[in-house]
Amino acid sequence: MAHHRARLQAPGSTADDGNHKVFSKEVAMKKVTDLLFAKIFADAQLVPFFEGMCAAGLRHKQETMMEILFGGSTEKIDLREYHYDLIKFRGLSEHHHELMCKHFQEVMDELGSVLPHETKTSAIAAMRAQRTHFRPMKPGE
Repeated sequence: MAHHRARLQAPGSTADDGNHKVFSKEVAMKKVTDLLFAKIFADAQLVPFFEGMCAAGLRHKQETMMEILFGGSTEKIDLREYHYDLIKFRGLSEHHHELMCKHFQEVMDELGSVLPHETKTSAIAAMRAQRTHFRPMKPGE
């Protein structure tokens, strides 16, 4: 298994001073996931979709999604399939996806210079590009 490494700048350091910490991408995605979950679980419009779900499984799936977003390739992931029951039977929609995007943007803003601007911009664009997966169901779907 290939290990991807993300260079995260320590608070107060500059890119030139060599004072940085190197975390595995998994650790970086854990931090992003923790920050995002705090926002999601505080959002009354989103939290009902997570009721009754295994927290550890949900966290693993979200960390995996963050890896995909930060890797820049979302072509092979079908979020509609993963969220089918929530869309069809519980009303998950493009509106809720927009709320997730808003919270993700807030997390990226909170991370400041910890992640490069280009990395954050690319991840946000990849997340926003998934919006159509949350469109309403058509008859027979």
